[in-house]
Amino acid sequence: MIDQLSAPAHQGGASDDQQLPPAPTPAPASAPAAAAHEEGGASDDQQLEDKENQQVKKELQKCVKDRRFLVVVENGDHPSPWIEMKEILDSSGCSPGSAIMVTTKDGGLAKEFSPNRTKTHSFVEFCLERAKRLVSVECHRETGAIYSIQRVLQQCDPDLFCMKLLLGTLHANPYTGKKQLDDLCTSLESPSPGQSQSDPDGSKRRLRVRMKMMKFCYDKLPEMDKSCLLYLSIFAPNSNIRRASLVRRWVAEGHVTQGDGREALDRAEICFEDLLAQGFVDITKTGNLGNVISCKVQNIIYDFITKAVKDENFGDAGLPAKLASHISISSDIQWNQVSDKQKQQQKQGRCNCFSSATLGPQAGAPDQITSFLEWLPVFSRVTARVKVMDLNFCKQLENRHLKIICSNLLKLKYLSMVSTEISVLPRKINMLDELETLDIRQTKVPSSATEGLFLPMLKHLLAGPVGYQVSASPEEELSTVWMPRDIGSMTNMETLRHVQVLEGGDEFKHIENLKHLKNLGVVIYGTQDNVNHLLRVVTLSEHLRRLSVWASKGSIDLKMDLGLSEEGPKLLESISINGITTGLPEWIQKLPHLAEIILRKTSLADNSIRILGQLVQLRCLTLRHDSYTENNLPFIANEFMNIQFLVIEGASNIKRIKFFSGTAPKLEKIVWTFTSMDISQDTITGLSNLPSLKELEVNGEFDPYHVEQAVALHPNCPVFSSN
Repeated sequence: MIDQLSAPAHQGGASDDQQLPPAPTPAPASAPAAAAHEEGGASDDQQLEDKENQQVKKELQKCVKDRRFLVVVENGDHPSPWIEMKEILDSSGCSPGSAIMVTTKDGGLAKEFSPNRTKTHSFVEFCLERAKRLVSVECHRETGAIYSIQRVLQQCDPDLFCMKLLLGTLHANPYTGKKQLDDLCTSLESPSPGQSQSDPDGSKRRLRVRMKMMKFCYDKLPEMDKSCLLYLSIFAPNSNIRRASLVRRWVAEGHVTQGDGREALDRAEICFEDLLAQGFVDITKTGNLGNVISCKVQNIIYDFITKAVKDENFGDAGLPAKLASHISISSDIQWNQVSDKQKQQQKQGRCNCFSSATLGPQAGAPDQITSFLEWLPVFSRVTARVKVMDLNFCKQLENRHLKIICSNLLKLKYLSMVSTEISVLPRKINMLDELETLDIRQTKVPSSATEGLFLPMLKHLLAGPVGYQVSASPEEELSTVWMPRDIGSMTNMETLRHVQVLEGGDEFKHIENLKHLKNLGVVIYGTQDNVNHLLRVVTLSEHLRRLSVWASKGSIDLKMDLGLSEEGPKLLESISINGITTGLPEWIQKLPHLAEIILRKTSLADNSIRILGQLVQLRCLTLRHDSYTENNLPFIANEFMNIQFLVIEGASNIKRIKFFSGTAPKLEKIVWTFTSMDISQDTITGLSNLPSLKELEVNGEFDPYHVEQAVALHPNCPVFSSN
């Protein structure tokens, strides 16, 4: 149990009942030092230390004078720091409302610090209350079950990591019974042989408890979740793992299959959410809507799953560790065949690309990956089973390597080459009949390369840039590939982003066949007819959730209005519009789930902002280059009632932002990015009218003084950052 003390510091000018309590009697531990001083005087070192301490005290008093502050003394195990701190602050003249908080695991010591103002908080009690809300009614009725949970928590205390694991498991398994909890508690209580002699600081016990808690929680996972968790062993601990890529790889490797009336990818998303909720993975980046973009596996989890991988013979232990994150580790693959071929080639005097001398300390770097690819034809029986090739950021990847892949990995389901030097899609790519994901973003593949692409099982085709560059010129066009002419026959397609549609727009007629389409991004060239074809596709797409429309330069006066009898896609959650300058489409006001809008080169006026303000579900608004024509951007009362995130990037027309009382009550974060600007006290006003504001980020060349002053006056004390 961890106890916490919260006690107000001395408040200048306050009445006696607001003062800090009398200082406790110094501990006897200080007596020897005092006696030494009386007998022989302080040594030179002691005098120097005392002088330095006095200087620190003076500096501290200067810092806190006439200011309100919170001082936190963590893990206090002796009253001496409290005594010294009180003496300093009593004479500092600090402002009313200042406080000192001491955290300690010793309840008696907490009482000594501040007898009348001690607040004790127990992690065990806090987590137990959470657990009571998670478990089933049957668990509550079972005699002693709640007490068993408390016993387990007491064994975990004060390790919050273990407590969170338990809560996550109870959330996923609310019917966990008393016997299982008692067995767990007995396991946690039983000491290891010789523990007391070899573990004076308790570190070995803490590690043992962690490993047993992870084993208990792991055993509770469904088999599919276990497989997905063990798959994470291919990534280095604490490295960023992109969620979208991960769940697609799970599906491609066969760790997740369709069932329960759900598609495989939907079930993979559920597996990810399960692992996240139970504490096996941690979030590293979220999107504007709070969705998880990437995650990581912390060291202790990584150590556990790598051990489990060996114990359960998961994947292929023969695969070089540094290559595992790039190449399929399906359990079907017998990499000992690779070793056999390897030895044969060695006897013939051929280079062994998998030897320790070749791989070296930087094994897995692009040159080793490309060396492996060059050996693929040798391993024909093995490569027939490879399902995944993730070659992102392999700068030494060449067109010839892609030809080798297309000629040999005929069962491939996942192929990603983001940010590589690939400039050709060979005709043989159409031999990959089972390919489900093709990611060629930020490559040199020409626009026409995909015209003849036909992959009957393809579900995700991603092309064009990765993300949005704020520094990009407003005149810069989105360069991407053409829509395949046989797109209508790829009926499994779920993600098609971004592809060009040339004048005539015949491809749109075929997109109507894509009944599973969820994410569509198109670059339109030509006339209003192309837009009309697009809108027809949008209205017929029952599952569409994300839509990005980029009208190319020269496409003038295009409109995105629907006919009177047509309705927009009801499940649409996010829409991005670029280059449509005739106003917002009226049908977006009727979308019940629209949560995000991204605008660029739309030339909107104030009346359009008023329309956006009435969108009930809108949680994120992004205004980019030339999206808004006026200098003043006002947010008035009773508008944007659910918006949480406001982003303004490169919208050079906007000079002033004002938030009126009663607007955006849930707005938590504002990001404003520009090249340079003269910031005055009128540039951004009304921040105090945003009751939920937590963070303000301003990027560009500017004087932050006035913004800092506005932030300082906000009651939430939001975090302010600038670059």
